[in-house]
Amino acid sequence: MSVDAIRIVDKLRGVSKFSDLCESYLSPAKTRFGGRTYQLIHTLGGDPIFIDKDNVRVPLLSYLATAIKVLSYCSLILPIVAGLSLIISRKRNLGAKAEYPSIFKGDDAPFEIQKAPAILSDEIAGFTDLHQGRRDGIKIGEKQSFTYPAPKPEVSVEKNDDSIRGDIDRKEVPQEKEFLTKMTENLGIISYKELQIRFYECLTQFKDHMKEEEYTVAVCEGKSSFWMTQMALPQLEKWSLLPSASCTHAHDISEISDGGGCWSMLPQKDNIVLFDDCSYSGDQLSCMIGELHRILQRNDRTANFTLVVPFLSVRAKARIERSAALSYLNLTVITSQVELMNCEDIFTDEEIDFAMKHNLISEKRFENFRPLTLTATDWKIPDAKSFPDWCKFYLTPSKVIPPYKRAPV
Repeated sequence: MSVDAIRIVDKLRGVSKFSDLCESYLSPAKTRFGGRTYQLIHTLGGDPIFIDKDNVRVPLLSYLATAIKVLSYCSLILPIVAGLSLIISRKRNLGAKAEYPSIFKGDDAPFEIQKAPAILSDEIAGFTDLHQGRRDGIKIGEKQSFTYPAPKPEVSVEKNDDSIRGDIDRKEVPQEKEFLTKMTENLGIISYKELQIRFYECLTQFKDHMKEEEYTVAVCEGKSSFWMTQMALPQLEKWSLLPSASCTHAHDISEISDGGGCWSMLPQKDNIVLFDDCSYSGDQLSCMIGELHRILQRNDRTANFTLVVPFLSVRAKARIERSAALSYLNLTVITSQVELMNCEDIFTDEEIDFAMKHNLISEKRFENFRPLTLTATDWKIPDAKSFPDWCKFYLTPSKVIPPYKRAPV
């Protein structure tokens, strides 16, 4: 099914029997037909399919996807498509058991989140010395080299109390003052020291998880995954747990949609690992997972994919979990005990409605306000897809060049 067809499905969500259709075509949706519940999965490279609670799959044939476009304004089209697909599949003897875990709630979901335990502070100092005091490089495979010392942030980001106080004082309506006060009180900054602490905790959990198995590390130069890998390698070397190879991953949605250069040098090994710093919305990680799934599916392969990310938002976890329903990946996420909150978890619907009505949030900003977080870091201030753009003025400095984007000294 094309992305256009998926968008048409999305337009029909209000008039069809589909419910809880997720915002991404990576996500599952459910429908009822003939007294049974079916779940729709888009397989990212294959035809969309329905599966029932017995994990019996029903391929949705490509010409039926075209029918969705033609009959997109008919409120009954989706149940009809489900029914025709079911009938045709039965006649063609295609209703075989799916060869991947069901995405209905159950014990066989290929997804696990491991939260790393707290670590003593003296161990953290040793970890810091390894990647900041080191001078010789580390080479992974034939091509990928990492130099040291690993770069670190040049500044510490702090709240700009004068700017915050001035904005609040200028508001005359009490509810406006309350909204801005609540927003700035929830404005958080993760220090570089906190990053090192939580990342080391995740690495210790990773050591237990891998159990000396060989793996390939996924990196993208000039991006946070490269920097986090650079920090991790000296410690992994100390534990005799260095990766055996590296591959290059796509780093944004445009790369994937354009079909260029994603996951180059895909490893032959079954274990792939990606180290990263934060995930605010889960969009980029979901796209990485989706693209990797598509390549594995094309080559009829499976893989164990481990994400080591110290800071995840509530929304990111949910988004990544939905992506884990894909059939060719067994996904493990290792993260810290720290959980980032999205604006939809901080503010009530009434507060957001009030803020929009009184121009505290403009119409354009309101569309994307709910999934944003109010958390910045010492090493980067997130872009407008993850962090309210106007909140940058409540920070000093309001612009930070990430260490991995600075030119080498």
